[in-house]
Amino acid sequence: TVSLSGGSPRDLAGHVAYADWSPDGKQLLLSKYSAEGATLEFPPGHVLYRQKAGWFGHPKFSPDGSMIAFENHSSIGDDGGEIDVVDVNGKQRTLSKGWLSIEGLAWGANGKEVWFASNSARAGWADTVRAVTLSGKERIVLTLPSMRLHDIASDGLILLSRESWRYQLMAY
Repeated sequence: TVSLSGGSPRDLAGHVAYADWSPDGKQLLLSKYSAEGATLEFPPGHVLYRQKAGWFGHPKFSPDGSMIAFENHSSIGDDGGEIDVVDVNGKQRTLSKGWLSIEGLAWGANGKEVWFASNSARAGWADTVRAVTLSGKERIVLTLPSMRLHDIASDGLILLSRESWRYQLMAY
């Protein structure tokens, strides 16, 4: 964090891949990766969910703060995976699986669906926004080439970006 009036930044946590504020804006949810594996922590220091391999992307609180949706990627360096939810007591379940690419997620404005950008059967990069209910019923919302879903506002406006990647260099 850093003061709005300036000054030196202050670290809140290390090994953080992604974070989200609780709906009341008072606590952080952390997605962390280390040699011990991937964790979701809420509040910071309290592990809600852990796995030994892979990583968790784009964790987001439900509007009422009772659940957290996240991308569950089973391998480092791979954006394929599934859409999972975990409640604030640590009970996890999978809503949708088998995607070659997941590029962002957000809760629908009504809080009853998780929207996510994923691949269709014919493409490796996300080209379709889908919505999945908590019972696992899916529908297609939008199809566009090479996109990432960033967020959905409470009034239903969607923040997307078009991605154009030619080359990528990754080091571990």
